[in-house]
Amino acid sequence: MTSFSPRPVGPFLAGLVAIAAASGVQAQSFEEAKAAARRHEIEHQPPIAGVEQIAARNRDWSVNSFYRLWTGQGTERSSRWVIRRITRDDAGPRYADARDCPAVNEVLAAIEDLPPPIMDMPGIGREAPGEAEIVLDGVSQTLWARFARAGTGNASVNVEITGNVNSPAAIWWGESLPKLDRCWASTLTP
Repeated sequence: MTSFSPRPVGPFLAGLVAIAAASGVQAQSFEEAKAAARRHEIEHQPPIAGVEQIAARNRDWSVNSFYRLWTGQGTERSSRWVIRRITRDDAGPRYADARDCPAVNEVLAAIEDLPPPIMDMPGIGREAPGEAEIVLDGVSQTLWARFARAGTGNASVNVEITGNVNSPAAIWWGESLPKLDRCWASTLTP
């Protein structure tokens, strides 16, 4: 029979383990963070949309979720937008709240101006203009939304678009981040 004999752990490592355990923070992979963020609710509200990005070379990533949060009831009911951001090197989520940062509404409203993708079946039907620009390394961006609208009947659809550094979503998010620089906080006020 083999017996287990624990080895002493240095005080520094033991301290790190204790801090991580106490804070509930644990290292996550991009896929784990992405899946958890799409399920994460704030004030009983799931995210309505989000943008997720991961770099091909160094594997840096961020997961950004967009929430519409409600307060009040009846004629006093109002809403505000919040962005929840997690990155590979963060100790926890950060928040940008439209109550404190008007850029949140500006950034999110700009999603509505993104051009729709062309659904191209190469060699048949209507061809997309020119050749597709393919980037083999870079930063993959996925923009997704629940309750998007499509068609003349205004049908509710879920949308997910993945592209690289040259996609409209990547350009929009790249231009948006500097506008949000001063907005991030480690806690969200109810």
